[in-house]
Amino acid sequence: MRITLLIAGAAIAGAAAAAPTTDPLSAWLYNLKFPLPDAHGVVDGVDVSLTHATCTHAQIKTLEATGSQTTISINTKDAALDCAFSWAYKSHYAKGYGRA
Repeated sequence: MRITLLIAGAAIAGAAAAAPTTDPLSAWLYNLKFPLPDAHGVVDGVDVSLTHATCTHAQIKTLEATGSQTTISINTKDAALDCAFSWAYKSHYAKGYGRA
C-alpha cells in the first residue's frame, strides 16, 4: 500500500500522480528518493512507531520565490510526497504492526 502525504494540506490521499515531464526541476524532484528519521511516541496510552520511512515522487504545483539583496523567500502550494514506512502499535490490550 502506498500513501501519498500532502504537505500543504496535511491530508492523506491514496493515489500517486503521474511523473511530471514539464521541466527538469520537476523531473528531478519526482525521481528523488530520501529517508525520513524513525518516529516513536505515546498517543493516548498507545506506544506508536513509524520506522524505515522513505519518500519519493515529490511534486510541487506552485512555487513562488521573492527576495532582496540578502534574503530569499520561497513559498509553495499543493506539495506532495509518496512515502512508504513500517508502523507498529502496542497497548495493554492489543498490538500490531505492518507496512504502508
